[in-house]
Amino acid sequence: FANFRIESILSSITIIWRFLREKDMRLGPPYAPATAWHAFVARAMREENMGYTLDSLAGVHFLIDEEFERNRASVLKCLEASRYSGVRDAFESAHSYLDAQPADEKASVRSAFEALEILARLIDPSSKNLNKWRVENKLKPVAKARAIDEIEAKAIDSVFDGIAMMVDGLQPYRHGQGKQELVKPTLTLAIYVLSSTAAAIRWLVEIDKSQQPTEV
Repeated sequence: FANFRIESILSSITIIWRFLREKDMRLGPPYAPATAWHAFVARAMREENMGYTLDSLAGVHFLIDEEFERNRASVLKCLEASRYSGVRDAFESAHSYLDAQPADEKASVRSAFEALEILARLIDPSSKNLNKWRVENKLKPVAKARAIDEIEAKAIDSVFDGIAMMVDGLQPYRHGQGKQELVKPTLTLAIYVLSSTAAAIRWLVEIDKSQQPTEV
């Protein structure tokens, strides 16, 4: 371990947990080495302020803060249906790029954009690329149609204008800046994009589900 790269060390945490989980399944209660391993590593990371956290499957993630983690978990929860598998893959990739050593902020932002774009195309299959116009003319009207009153409609109007501006602002990172040197966003911007797209995804998933035919 002293000679390994940090990403190998972090990956080994997950691999060891998977090995112990198989042992759990063979031995059954009261043996729970995988649970003990998970608890030990998670506690060590907290007590040593290592800047990482473990998910329920012992996957190691770059720790921003507890709110960021709750945000990530809540989005993954609402994307469990097979219809959203593409959105989920792109959203998980966005976080994986931040977990890398070193973090790839540009790839993270691009994957977050892709997650939002895939979901927008599910809501409006006629759409291809996600851009400012499509947010304002395709997504916003659908959201406003669900408003409970005029005040909420105005609020939704402003919120989706903000989403449209964010989508427009991220286009250079999606397509490249046309410069020889690599231009990438800061970690601060990448974290903001992930948090903002997470909130938008939760909202749009709710809209998409409401448009699906009810099973009898």
